[in-house]
This record gives sequence, C-alpha cells and structure tokens, in this order.
Amino acid sequence: MPASAHAARLSTFAALKGRNYCLYWFGPVSYNTFYLMHVSTFLQQHVPDHLLGRVMSLYSLCWNLLPLGGLLAGALAAAVGARFAVLFGGAMVAANALLLLTSSRLRAIS
Repeated sequence: MPASAHAARLSTFAALKGRNYCLYWFGPVSYNTFYLMHVSTFLQQHVPDHLLGRVMSLYSLCWNLLPLGGLLAGALAAAVGARFAVLFGGAMVAANALLLLTSSRLRAIS
C-alpha cells in the first residue's frame, strides 16, 4: 500500500472519529447550557433586587468550586474507599443544610 493511500485512510478515520466525538458531546453540553440559562433566569426574576448580588455570587461560587470538591472526593475515595467518600460528602451536605436552616442571621435577612 502506498504511503499516500495510508495517509488518506488515516485522515478519513480521524475526520469521522472527530465528528462522532462532537456529536457525542453535543447532548450533555447543550443540556448544561439549557439548565444554566434557565436557573439564572429564574433567579434573576424571583430574587429581590437588593439580594440579587448575594444570591448570584453564592450560586457562582458553588458552581466554580465543584471541581475542587471532586478533587477532594477523589483523593478521599483513593485513600479510604469510594463508599466512605460518598457517605462523607452526603454527611457534609446534610450538616451544611442543617446549619443554614437553623441560622438566625440567615432568617433575619429580608
């Protein structure tokens, strides 16, 4: 087989593989964009103007710290085990929710 025929087959394979890869990721990426757009719109329409900056900053902070939580959970899962890492993460979420729900300072914001 001449080198030019091999190069043509290789470039065709790479082009088809790249197109399928793009189609594979189009669904999750478009859904994520759809979700973020609707949540941001909902928050901006329903949160009072004097609290909008605080709410949007907290919302952005949560989304931007998500990879750091994944890194810590992965390290914990590698050190102890995946089951313990998931249980520990769930316990931390529950503890934070209870702390925020019982906060008198949070309830005083109006």
